[in-house]
Amino acid sequence: MVSCVVCGLSFQRKRTNGRAVKYCSKGCFRHSERIRAAASRGSKVVHECLWCEAKWSNINGGKRSRFCSLAHKNEWQKREKRREYGATVRVVSCSECDAEFETTQPRQVVCGLKCRAGRKMRMKAPRKGWFVAREALKAEIRERDQGLCGLCGDPVPSELPLMPSGRVQDDHPSLDHVVPRSLGGSDEPSNLQLTHWKCNVLKGASTNGRFLPKAG
Repeated sequence: MVSCVVCGLSFQRKRTNGRAVKYCSKGCFRHSERIRAAASRGSKVVHECLWCEAKWSNINGGKRSRFCSLAHKNEWQKREKRREYGATVRVVSCSECDAEFETTQPRQVVCGLKCRAGRKMRMKAPRKGWFVAREALKAEIRERDQGLCGLCGDPVPSELPLMPSGRVQDDHPSLDHVVPRSLGGSDEPSNLQLTHWKCNVLKGASTNGRFLPKAG
């Protein structure tokens, strides 16, 4: 048993092409090669990204890299292509992180995927509050309509569990817009009525359809 000259790990020495092996793995061998290459070149090679101007050093020298990541390389190539074809490049401040970025899209307000996801979650937050308020509104509409469907007139149960397939049962309670939102209807209680889920789906975006509002 001998010790690896790089990591010090003990291993069973073998001979390769008549030479005694001094490294326990290929990783240690490659690491020693990089150290020797850096020592032969002298100091470390300093790289600078053409996109973000970040600087870093490489211990093994090697081919001089122009970008710190593949994403920055792609962004730089896109910018150069836009300039080549004469596209109008705007400098915009990101609405989420306030970082400045270049774009040719007139409506783009975020700099990347991470900020886009954050903006989407922020825009959905008021809608989550609407769903919480909707449950209280549903109870108010149920009491006003005396628990009867506004389309077929049959009683509407309070709550029904989901089917094994995850779908909603036909008699599940729902709120229907008397004047559909697509036709300018509002979310005011006066424009809402209690209905079965199936009745609401069959009515669709019409004002009457195959169902008639209950009398009285």
